[in-house]
Amino acid sequence: MQRTPRLALLVPLLLCACSGEAARDTLATHAPSPQGVEPATIAVALSGLPEFSRLRAMASRSGMAASLANPQTTITLLAPRDSAFAQLPSETRAALAATPPAALQPMLRALMIPRVIHAEELRTRIIDGGGSLSITSVAGTPLNFRLAGEQLIVIGANGAGANMGTADLATGNGAIYVLDHWIGPSG
Repeated sequence: MQRTPRLALLVPLLLCACSGEAARDTLATHAPSPQGVEPATIAVALSGLPEFSRLRAMASRSGMAASLANPQTTITLLAPRDSAFAQLPSETRAALAATPPAALQPMLRALMIPRVIHAEELRTRIIDGGGSLSITSVAGTPLNFRLAGEQLIVIGANGAGANMGTADLATGNGAIYVLDHWIGPSG
């Protein structure tokens, strides 16, 4: 059987640089992994996707990259794309860039759920909860979820909302949802 090169798997994702369902479904379907095997860790999955360079830089500066690479850590990561950061006002981007490494950790923890929750379970729990679901992040802040048609929506503690698409990317140590807006603290 012929193996598909990793770059070929990334092309559809790169062509879907816009936010929305098609881009997130492309990520879930075409994440960089050989022979359909899920990436070993969240860090491995993010490492092959250039649209998460700002998130990777925050994780590296904060010292949290090791947690994302640890196969024993099981989390769900709400991962804002670089375009989500670009939408922020320039003063907010500057504040985030100037945030000391120790202060970045709670910001990133606010984007993490302390267990793996895949899209079907999340959708079921939202429906069973009467149309919404609240989950506490690793930082101890509320994350509120709802559906807009088939789209999963999350509202962070700062009141900002983001589209999560319709699917997650499963990894060996968790799950990733791609966000089209920043929902974390702003520095």
